[in-house]
Amino acid sequence: MHVAVLSLSKTGSVKAAELVNCGGDINFEAYCLRTDSSIDIDYKLIKTPVFDWVEHIFNSYSAIVLIMPVGIAVRMVAPLLTSKHSDPAVISVDDVGNFAISLVSGHLGGADDLTVKIANMIQATPVITSSSAVLNKPSVDLIGSEYYWKVDSDARSVTAVSAEVINDSDIGIFQDAGETDWSETIDSHQFRRYASLEQLASSNVRAAIIITDKLIEKVIYKKLVSKMSCVIFRPPVLHIGIGCRKSTDQNEVFAFTLKIIEAHGLSKSCVASISTINLKQNDPSVKFVAKSLDVPLKIYTSDDIEQAYKQDAQQNELLTKSSNPKRLIGVWGVAEPTAILSSTHKDLIVNKHKSANATIAIAK
Repeated sequence: MHVAVLSLSKTGSVKAAELVNCGGDINFEAYCLRTDSSIDIDYKLIKTPVFDWVEHIFNSYSAIVLIMPVGIAVRMVAPLLTSKHSDPAVISVDDVGNFAISLVSGHLGGADDLTVKIANMIQATPVITSSSAVLNKPSVDLIGSEYYWKVDSDARSVTAVSAEVINDSDIGIFQDAGETDWSETIDSHQFRRYASLEQLASSNVRAAIIITDKLIEKVIYKKLVSKMSCVIFRPPVLHIGIGCRKSTDQNEVFAFTLKIIEAHGLSKSCVASISTINLKQNDPSVKFVAKSLDVPLKIYTSDDIEQAYKQDAQQNELLTKSSNPKRLIGVWGVAEPTAILSSTHKDLIVNKHKSANATIAIAK
């Protein structure tokens, strides 16, 4: 992680040097207006107007530390702010390092966490004023972020649910996919779990957190949003195996993939990977599907696939055997075994479907 540190005074440059010399997983790059003769670091000597340099690092780094009075820091970054979804994390540190203050992008930008790290590095007091942090509530916009969950709701919905969480409203939770440990420390009196979306829609909670890999029926969705604010999260849990004929049109394969996903009531936002046999690793259509869904392409050998069939024979016998691929490429199938090999729970939730030129299977 590269973090810019900009200081104005000689004393501030000493604190900048401390951060640069801390090492670890953060690479601090210093920009100094004035420097103390004692510092021994590589730094960029800046000139006035300082705002030009603040603008430069604001637009060039994902996080910046401004060693200056917090009032000056606020005035420096205020004209540059656009959105919490794109602004870098901004931390303000006073000249002698008494306080490290999370100033901008505390949640999404990571300023809150970075503030704590910086405070520990220079023995400062971290100052974090995010409501969720001071009230010990979960940050709605960060739920599942460590697992790469996608938010399938607009910013207004996220803000509305966050407000209900902060104000101690009753919050409903429905989850049928993804990791569950995110909720281990939440208040069970405020956050109530529901076994189905129908039960959630019939409840009296003020807001809902929905974590699912499935499409929500329109009738249920309308009922939910008419009664409560909702945020939907999409965990990347679906693994799609693809087999196809040589030179199959890429748009045809992609359209077929989307058709199968939707036909089984699943969300394309939950696709975690595309997989195929190594004989197809350079196939343009398979690569196109992976690129279009912005997921990795996983490649397996004939030996990998053969092993998957052996394990399946000893356990579930879920995999389909077809004579045609066995005759042509030496394996009983491609879509089902590669999907299983990529998945976490080895649960084949959609057996292979065939079009004229491709086969698709989905595992979870």
